[in-house]
Amino acid sequence: MANCTGCGTSDSSVLRPNLSCPPDLSQLLFRFIERKSLGIIKGTTTISSIDMSNFFLPLGNYMQGNILLCGDTPKRIEAPSYMDFGKRREITVFNIAVPGVIFDPGATAQITIEGTGLAEVQLEGIAADTYTDFITNLKAAIAASTTVAPKIEFHEDNSVDTFSLRGKTYGDGFTYELVFSTDPENGLSGDVTQTKERYPEGAWKLIFLNIIFCAPCAASNKQVIEYAYDADYQAKPSSATWYKAGPVLLLTGGEDLLETDTNKIETLWLRTVGDCDVEIQTILGI
Repeated sequence: MANCTGCGTSDSSVLRPNLSCPPDLSQLLFRFIERKSLGIIKGTTTISSIDMSNFFLPLGNYMQGNILLCGDTPKRIEAPSYMDFGKRREITVFNIAVPGVIFDPGATAQITIEGTGLAEVQLEGIAADTYTDFITNLKAAIAASTTVAPKIEFHEDNSVDTFSLRGKTYGDGFTYELVFSTDPENGLSGDVTQTKERYPEGAWKLIFLNIIFCAPCAASNKQVIEYAYDADYQAKPSSATWYKAGPVLLLTGGEDLLETDTNKIETLWLRTVGDCDVEIQTILGI
């Protein structure tokens, strides 16, 4: 399709099966009932219902918009200025139980740090007679540096051979090189065990899609779209797993309270399955 203009909500020929009353009163419908319930009705009789009056989903922000699907080109639900990237404090773990690192009287260490808002800084001459001495002196060197101390803190250690450093500001990232005088040719960069962002590609707490099928989608088997999760599609766009969705798609996540929480939902890719245009009204929240 050369042009992708959507259906037009004022177009009387537009199919809105999710909002239209059926001519056949014997048809079962899934719909809102008295604005407070969801249920099944038949004609004027309510057969089954669930009270939704206590339902709510707290949001920090939201946006409302439209997505037009035409042809077979998938589209990503994205809005970088609104999506939640889940900033948190980055944690990097160092395991110094490696060949070459020896704690001896007179041994020293040097750590080079750079990252968000921090140009390359070297903390040198950190005495490392024993592991305990090294940790004590590393803590002191970080605290004494007027450039490093506002950005990075010593996090924890296992009293044997493993310790971690943590960024102080949510969303800041750093790189390290730790070198011991007993093994000057090999530096340790550490392993990031808690990334600076939970969702580097963005996530939502609420994805609501009101899917409007344009007039050519008259056949009931054309009144579906497909969606794939972002990580799956980006990893293998030609073989991602696609799921069906009808007139409405509602996905919700939860709140992230702890820094280890990842309760929000990754964004989606959408595509049509037929040869007709689809107009999607969206409400997206974080």
